[in-house]
Amino acid sequence: MKHNWKNNNIGRRDIVIITVIPSDVDDNGIARLDDDRFIRMEKTNLTPPEGGKPVPVLMMFNSMMMAENERIDSCPSCSNPLPLTRPIFLMEDGAFVYPCLDCEWVWCDIDQSLGNEFV
Repeated sequence: MKHNWKNNNIGRRDIVIITVIPSDVDDNGIARLDDDRFIRMEKTNLTPPEGGKPVPVLMMFNSMMMAENERIDSCPSCSNPLPLTRPIFLMEDGAFVYPCLDCEWVWCDIDQSLGNEFV
């Protein structure tokens, strides 16, 4: 994951590469790093699984914010139930990213689903 980190001593933005595993991300979309720093995931760029240019996170939501018949039920990678409060990130390129607690960072295109259709 790539994160823009503000260096207050210099007054410019440095690019810092930080690895965050899904279990580091809480239900509020905040990742706790090993050195006790915190990162708000909605202020980051995430690198797609195939590599390439990092993609900015546009917004965060969870299944509780969706209509009951449109809620996302399960992880498309491991099929385990998706907790209603677990964050889902909408990326600038239209992808959805879910930090599954049981397997990995899961990237889905807008026409794929996490249990139900996104559209």
